Amino acid sequence: MAQNLAAVDLRGGWDAAWAPIQSILGAGVLKIVAAIGVLIVVSAFAKWVWDKRRGGGGNSSALLWSLAIGALLTGPTVVIPVALWLFDGVANVVLKLFNNNGAK
Repeated sequence: MAQNLAAVDLRGGWDAAWAPIQSILGAGVLKIVAAIGVLIVVSAFAKWVWDKRRGGGGNSSALLWSLAIGALLTGPTVVIPVALWLFDGVANVVLKLFNNNGAK
């Protein structure tokens, strides 16, 4: 008896939950916040690479804090949707394998 498992769509749920918040705050504000987060990450990484190239230790602690702050700022519009999309893909591949193996 083969059981068909439904597809996983966590990204769709996140989009549905985030849409009302985005409409209240405005898409422009969230894009600016996400751009600031990306700018923080890129500039911290560039500074870390520059310090490493000049023979310095490259302050990894500052890089990690900058990555954390950047991820926090870009989280709702970039990080969370991308992470959910990746998880959806992996989960759907696994479910497809189980569905195909169960059908034999």
